Amino acid sequence: MAYRPRYQITNKLLSTIAELEALRAQISSSYILPEREIEMRYRATVEEVHSSTAIEGNQLNIKQVEKVLVNDTPLTRHQYAEVEVRNYKRALEFVDKRKLTGEPIALKDILTVHRIIMGGLLSDEKVGNLRTVDVDIVNQDDTKLYAAPKTSILDSEIRELLNWLNASDDIHPVIAAAVLHYQFVSIHPFTDGNGRATRALTHLYLGLRKYDFRGALVLDSYYLADKPAYYSALHEDILPSVSRRTLQRKLKMLVDDGYLVVSGNTRNTSYVWNVAN
Repeated sequence: MAYRPRYQITNKLLSTIAELEALRAQISSSYILPEREIEMRYRATVEEVHSSTAIEGNQLNIKQVEKVLVNDTPLTRHQYAEVEVRNYKRALEFVDKRKLTGEPIALKDILTVHRIIMGGLLSDEKVGNLRTVDVDIVNQDDTKLYAAPKTSILDSEIRELLNWLNASDDIHPVIAAAVLHYQFVSIHPFTDGNGRATRALTHLYLGLRKYDFRGALVLDSYYLADKPAYYSALHEDILPSVSRRTLQRKLKMLVDDGYLVVSGNTRNTSYVWNVAN
């Protein structure tokens, strides 16, 4: 069943996109000395590495991050934090090279990004591989929000998302990137490292759509500035508010298509994923 995202184009969203377009046009037409542009991209990389890893709890400040990136010698006793920082820098280097090909994002790119980001931080069988255990998604208070898709359908869930994404040229890059970010986190395909992989893939997608502001765009700092709001937005409407009749119709479609199995009676009905499908 093809993936069809549900979102609404509001006046506020249109206004924001108009502002972005004006800013992008200004940046694209600006002349910047080559050495200044290199420095600008370097500063953006350092900031992005710091922000994305800080979102996940990395305690290194931005000056420490920069030292780690230019020096292979361990600087602190927190070797995990330093490996995390170096890995994310390598992932961004992969993204910068990969976007030059212009090829649509494929599953192998997702696995490569995860392998780079989590190398040395997870056991070998978990690095660059889809998770093999079912997981529940919890918030920062360890409250269960929802159950992530079963391992048996992870591959198909990702491929359906990519099929939609790679056929979305008529959708504004900002909207398509937001859908990618939201849905990929919801699928939660890896044991760990989903957030960092998602942000790197969003960066790659915007680069492929020529919407990365000449390599100087640092979305991760925006997320870090209000981390509770960032997490809240990702978890918002995971289970959308719909009428009982609409929900029943959608569930019936999933049952008829073989994706769900229904059991119980009229007063106590349950639906589970059909792992045999």
